[in-house]
Amino acid sequence: MEVTIVIPTGEIFAGPAEGVVAPGSGGEFGILPGHTPFLSTLQAGTVVVRQGRDEQRFPITGGFAEVRGDRVVILADGVAETAD
Repeated sequence: MEVTIVIPTGEIFAGPAEGVVAPGSGGEFGILPGHTPFLSTLQAGTVVVRQGRDEQRFPITGGFAEVRGDRVVILADGVAETAD
């Protein structure tokens, strides 16, 4: 699936992923290819993008996540100073 993470100043990640974990307002959730489409608000926390054995961590201050088809878009309010 394709993942894009955007903050107000621009894109901070774009690329393929095997999974994403995000800090939803109701709790952490995971997204895998073929996930049901949905929209969720995000709280401050860390978005984890998994690519094989590697993972990238993006500490965010909140925002929104949209899943549609094999595309995940994270619209983050900003990047936090440190990961949780």
